[in-house]
Amino acid sequence: MTLTEATTRTLEAPGATLTYDVRPGGTGTAPPLFLIGSPMGTAGFGTLASHFPDRTVLTYDPRGAERSQKSDPTSPSNRR
Repeated sequence: MTLTEATTRTLEAPGATLTYDVRPGGTGTAPPLFLIGSPMGTAGFGTLASHFPDRTVLTYDPRGAERSQKSDPTSPSNRR
């Protein structure tokens, strides 16, 4: 099993810049797999993502964690 190289991207959201990684895989017919674990960020999902070479895997750093930056560091990280 080989680990697919991740492409890092960002998304501007209200009060934060969110950072996420896309690991392409498979033929594109299977829906993407989102691996989410807050407050854990993308760094903790590399090994798990490698177990799904047939799927595109997306992981992200939650607001204020690892590479995702909040506009106001003193604001709460959870949003509703």
